[in-house]
Amino acid sequence: MFACFGKLVGANGPRNRARKKPVKIESKEEKKSATAGKKEEDEEIVPNWEEKVDTFDELHLKEELLRGVYGCGFSKPSPIQQKCILPLIKKRDTIAQFGMEKTTAFVIAALQLVEESSDKVQCLIITLIDELAIQITRTVADLGEYMKVKVQACINSCTIEQDIINLKNGAQIVVATPGKLNDLIKGTARHDQSKRSRRNC
Repeated sequence: MFACFGKLVGANGPRNRARKKPVKIESKEEKKSATAGKKEEDEEIVPNWEEKVDTFDELHLKEELLRGVYGCGFSKPSPIQQKCILPLIKKRDTIAQFGMEKTTAFVIAALQLVEESSDKVQCLIITLIDELAIQITRTVADLGEYMKVKVQACINSCTIEQDIINLKNGAQIVVATPGKLNDLIKGTARHDQSKRSRRNC
């Protein structure tokens, strides 16, 4: 699963800018169970981020977002969320391994960074299958219930034409599968080319 915040050029800005080393996080408790039975030679991510928070209040989230977090029944961050949310909010490239509730972590960070006054796409979340895309979309909607944020799921059950219409109507967060995203890019290019052809007639 991949999430990109900002102007879709990477979490640290334009590609030609010197990039900081990605933050790597894992929970010791979750790692122990997840690595059971794995071969010792398997490559592992070595954590390099120790800063963490014990409560959601320590993250200084937007009031409406914090209300949504508690409204969803979260009383305190899970071990992976304690370390994962903060570097994301600080716009650090972040790799989280062996963690449960990573979705909630990067969705909270995305909602914190989104500019509600703009309806342009500001966050792109890519996941492998439609079912996960739908689940993530619901998580965004639930956590952002009290915010003026629109989320759009681009999945195989929707046509390219409908996706284009929905995106033009405004969506700060887009959740898509790789194949549908590729089709959408090609479809948008064809759509724009067709419009230019009609104008030239």
